[in-house]
Amino acid sequence: MSAASRMNIAIAIAVIAVIIAAAGLALPGQKGDTGPAGPAGQAGSQGAAGAQGQTGPAGPQGPAGAQGAQGPAGPAGSAGPQGSAGAQGPAGSAGPQGPQGAQGALGPAGPAGAAGVGVESSILKASPTVATPSLDGAVDPVWLKATPLVVQVKNGANLPNGSTTVLMRALYTKDTIYFLAQWSDPTLSQRRSPWQMQADGTWKKLTDPNDKGGDNNLYYEDKASFIWPTNTGVKGFEKVGCLASCHPGETKPYGNMYTSNAGEIADMWHFKSIRTAPNGQVDDQYLDSTRYNKTSAPEAGRHSDPKTSGGYNDNVNAAKNGPQYGRANNMPAPPYYILDSEKVPINASNYKAGDEVPGIIIAPIVGDRGDIKVGSVWKDGIWTIEMSRKLVTGSKYDVQYSNMTAEYLFGVAVFENAAVRHAWTDIPLKLTFQTAETTTAAGIPAIPASHEGRTTCAVCHATGAAGAPIFPSTPDHKSFEDARAVCSTCHGK
Repeated sequence: MSAASRMNIAIAIAVIAVIIAAAGLALPGQKGDTGPAGPAGQAGSQGAAGAQGQTGPAGPQGPAGAQGAQGPAGPAGSAGPQGSAGAQGPAGSAGPQGPQGAQGALGPAGPAGAAGVGVESSILKASPTVATPSLDGAVDPVWLKATPLVVQVKNGANLPNGSTTVLMRALYTKDTIYFLAQWSDPTLSQRRSPWQMQADGTWKKLTDPNDKGGDNNLYYEDKASFIWPTNTGVKGFEKVGCLASCHPGETKPYGNMYTSNAGEIADMWHFKSIRTAPNGQVDDQYLDSTRYNKTSAPEAGRHSDPKTSGGYNDNVNAAKNGPQYGRANNMPAPPYYILDSEKVPINASNYKAGDEVPGIIIAPIVGDRGDIKVGSVWKDGIWTIEMSRKLVTGSKYDVQYSNMTAEYLFGVAVFENAAVRHAWTDIPLKLTFQTAETTTAAGIPAIPASHEGRTTCAVCHATGAAGAPIFPSTPDHKSFEDARAVCSTCHGK
């Protein structure tokens, strides 16, 4: 082998050794030559450390630094929404329902909030007054003088859950007492068993098919009643109220009414929205101890006060198969009553199928039975009635308000389109009379001392100057002077 060949082989081996050394390998049998390259191999082990660099991808835990995402947890700090809990504050404003109740006394919308008027009590306080309300079912400002009584009546037919709330106020003058009563009633009921013309020209009396005798709850009228033990007293009334005179389960679907003992009389004021209210009257009746007898006493202890004329009668012909009279000009209902002064003989040719004719004829009651006056209005689901009667009538069938220091027991019942199934108070109520010295107007301040000597209240009240309220329409303020006797009508002494 030539020297050149040997040289080339040596160079090739050296190159291979360099390559192997770079790869961190050792050739067997050449420890001496490749030993130095061995350290380079250690650098190769560094390469293995580089493999640890592969664990570097765990470095993406750095994105776990996205703990910053806890920042969004910061929104959990939306304790701010607790502020919206503050929005519950507006719910607190629902509290003003109380004033709504008082407002109820001033308008039909009010008694819907009537429950908001104070706390339910059992005492009705009559306030003295010079100005008097107009009996028209529109509540005059003078009623604000009187403290409201709010009571619940229960277990009546056709009422929501059998119940409604009654708001009452009372005023009195030297000889007359006035009562305001308002209650919720979802429907105006007037169709008190009218006659309806059929397709074949005959007449049909509309009545409750479930009525087994005096228990009509379908074609009837709205009513209310107020019962007062007279000076004879009624046993048990002071404990259970008007329930003392009710005897359910006796011979009739809703029982009979009578007092427990002979000689006991209860005065019963019966507001009938079709039979008496159109003539501005409450039917004045009474209860005594008469027990039920099918022939001689079908109404048991219920009686009407004496009268000389007027009242109401069924509108039925001799054959009892149709009406005898029609309204003026034979006009169909409504209204569902016929004024006796306007009745005309029925003329069937004036009516078509479906037309209705009132089943009742009414006339003003003259005598003891007609001594309670009333004005009434049903509007927006609210009945408002205003009643008045002399404090003392002299009738043995009436309660006599002759003692201003006495308490007078009474009870209240409401009928929603029901003949007898009324809602009633299950507690005894009391009427008391406030004296002029202790009475102040509800919600109206006393006469300011600075008003002494002024020639007219109109200085402030006619224009609303200095925050004074504008004159109400009642009493009449057109020529109103600053006289204490008149101002005390609203402002008290």
